Amino acid sequence: RGRKDPRARDLLKQIAAISIVRAQWGKDSAGATIAAAKTLRQEKADSFFIRESFELEIRAHLSKNDIAGATGTIGAFEEKGKTDGMAEWAKSAEVMRARLLELQGKHREALPIHRKYVRDRDAGEEATLGELRCLKAIPDWPALNARAESVITESKSKKGGSVRLLTGAFNARAEAALNSGRAKEALLDFLQGVMVINKGGETSMEHEAALAGGAVACARVAAAEKEKPKKDTFRHRAQELQAELEKFYPG
Repeated sequence: RGRKDPRARDLLKQIAAISIVRAQWGKDSAGATIAAAKTLRQEKADSFFIRESFELEIRAHLSKNDIAGATGTIGAFEEKGKTDGMAEWAKSAEVMRARLLELQGKHREALPIHRKYVRDRDAGEEATLGELRCLKAIPDWPALNARAESVITESKSKKGGSVRLLTGAFNARAEAALNSGRAKEALLDFLQGVMVINKGGETSMEHEAALAGGAVACARVAAAEKEKPKKDTFRHRAQELQAELEKFYPG
């Protein structure tokens, strides 16, 4: 209603339009996110929120594994940045292209692109999460563990750090522990993302991975336990985590 209200000031209409895009993305509704982002740009080609609309639309395409859709939107994003003289948009677009490479299984090609921007103020969070994903996929377990430790240490020294980034780092350290047979240590790290860090209950790829990884780690701990009560406890917790995964991420 706010976006269409003729009495509303232009800025309020713009805020309403981007809020619709954010809300659809928050609902994990990729198709509706894409449609809302396109509507925002059609209605106000010089909106203050053009960049964010492109970034959320690209993420929505990526979440659907829609390589063609993401490629086209990234190209449009880059072109708009050139036309409007927004050189910093190129950084965001390049990190998004690295994510495309990940989807195509080209993690060794994506890794140096992510590493190029891990210290960048605007693109650093996405780039660091991408770096962690690539190190897991290659896989390079020692490098993954070391990088995860570094991110966790840095995050603890900052106030108001990113929930997604810290969850991603704990997930990465957990994956390294799980690979080396330390399932209980892995479980504790996965549960950081499930129960400790994400107090607001926001959905994200990192939170999804924490739930899934926690369920797997619980199952492995259950399999290794000799005493039936302990085995049953961990098996039940694995089932609870799996149920939460299916509830929050039905797709």
